[in-house]
Amino acid sequence: MSETAPDLLSVSNVVNVSVAVVAKKQNKFLLVREKLPDRKNWLWNFPSGKVRYGESIFGAVKREMMEETGVEVPLIALISSYYYITSGNSEDKKLDRTTIRFNFLANGNGIPDLLHPKENNTEAWWKTRDQLEEMMVSRHMRNWIAVKLAKEALGGIAYPLELLVDGKPLDVQ
Repeated sequence: MSETAPDLLSVSNVVNVSVAVVAKKQNKFLLVREKLPDRKNWLWNFPSGKVRYGESIFGAVKREMMEETGVEVPLIALISSYYYITSGNSEDKKLDRTTIRFNFLANGNGIPDLLHPKENNTEAWWKTRDQLEEMMVSRHMRNWIAVKLAKEALGGIAYPLELLVDGKPLDVQ
């Protein structure tokens, strides 16, 4: 008997789309240090967040960068996209959810060294390649997704932005 792929809507209660940005300036990477409500310590991550209803992917990138770093950055390339399912449980009342995430490379040249994020629970800092690698092994990154993206960014993975169509109708004649 062959198994078929499950219907995503029956597996997941919520489907999220999120974005993340790896801004690079010479040999430095822009990271945010976040204080999460359910954690004691601060954790490092790339600027990231959910796409809001009616918002474009590129609009979400612009908004998240302003919220978490206080600056806008020009995107250069698509690094990767992830698809994953997070299972919740009844104790913490989290929903099962499917997430589709788009990770971008941005040109950080011209961005000041001192940044002023708009969110109170966030700090933005430029980190060298060595510092980023140290954060990955010392478990100071927010989660496995941040570590995976850091490895991809350090590996130089990049695809053309033209792979994404941002809310424009396709001409499929």
